[in-house]
Amino acid sequence: MIRAAKRKHRSVSGGRRMFPDLVAIAMLSGAGICAQDVRGELQAMYAKQDGAIRARDFEGFVATLDSGYVVRLRNGQTLSRAEVERHVRRNMELTVEVRSVSTTIDSVRVEGNRAVAIVTHEANQVIKDQEGQPHTFENQVVHRETWVKGATGWRIRLLEELRQIYLRRDGK
Repeated sequence: MIRAAKRKHRSVSGGRRMFPDLVAIAMLSGAGICAQDVRGELQAMYAKQDGAIRARDFEGFVATLDSGYVVRLRNGQTLSRAEVERHVRRNMELTVEVRSVSTTIDSVRVEGNRAVAIVTHEANQVIKDQEGQPHTFENQVVHRETWVKGATGWRIRLLEELRQIYLRRDGK
C-alpha cells in the first residue's frame, strides 16, 4: 500500500500524483466525519450522565465510567474510581433537589478508540449539609475527559479538572 501511494499517477488532465492526493483528502474527510460521529455519541453519554444526576440514579451514573476511572483535581490530588463512587453516592443521598445540570462539549479530538473532550459542566442543586440544613450549590467547571471505546461502548477513563469558573453556596 505504501508503494502504491509513492507511484506517480497521471490523471486524465495530466496532473501528477493525483491518486495520493485524493487518498489523503479521503482520509482527512473521513476523520472529520468520524469525529462528528464520536461527538454525537459522547453527547448522548453526557445526556445519560446528566439524566442520572437529575434522577439521583447512582448506577446509571457510574455505568458511564471505565473500570480504571481516575479524577485529577486542579490541586494535584488524584481520586480513584472507588473514591469517586463514595463521593457521588453520598452526594446523591444528600441531594434534596436538582434544579439544573448540563454538560456542553466544547471540543473533541479522536485518536483511534480514544476521544479527548473539553467540556463545560454546570449544575444548580440543593444539598443538605452535615446538620441536615439545605443549601443551594451552583457550579460551573471545565474538564478534559478522556473516553475509551470498548465492547460496551464509550466510557470515561480520566477526568482532569482544568478550571473552576464559579462555585457558590447560597449565592455567595
